[in-house]
Amino acid sequence: MKAKRIVNCPICGKEVKFQGLSSHLRIAHAKEDIDDKQAELMAAAKLDKKYLADKVFELVDKLEKIRSKKAKLEEIDKSGFFFTDEAVESLKEGLDGLEEGLLEELEKLNVVKEKTDDDEESSSLWPW
Repeated sequence: MKAKRIVNCPICGKEVKFQGLSSHLRIAHAKEDIDDKQAELMAAAKLDKKYLADKVFELVDKLEKIRSKKAKLEEIDKSGFFFTDEAVESLKEGLDGLEEGLLEELEKLNVVKEKTDDDEESSSLWPW
């Protein structure tokens, strides 16, 4: 038995069979000139937006964890736990590299602005 492909209408979000999406668009939303290919592209665009949102929040969550680890590392360093400054610097460099990589991924998604010297430092959830 062939599985039926279910998609969400890109306009109202209602779940419909992919095969009936163009009909749904024509009937429910008065989109008279929609063919199956256009309906497929509209559904794909809606999925791309969901993917983008999921990806952005995944990256921001990772960024928050790294920044939390950096803050914890500072606390541990101040306590005198580490024997050498090299150990601290090595850990800081590793976390800085991870943070930079995540920021680069967010920039590639075109959802963050490049930080300028005029931007004030912020400790908010959003690093940009």
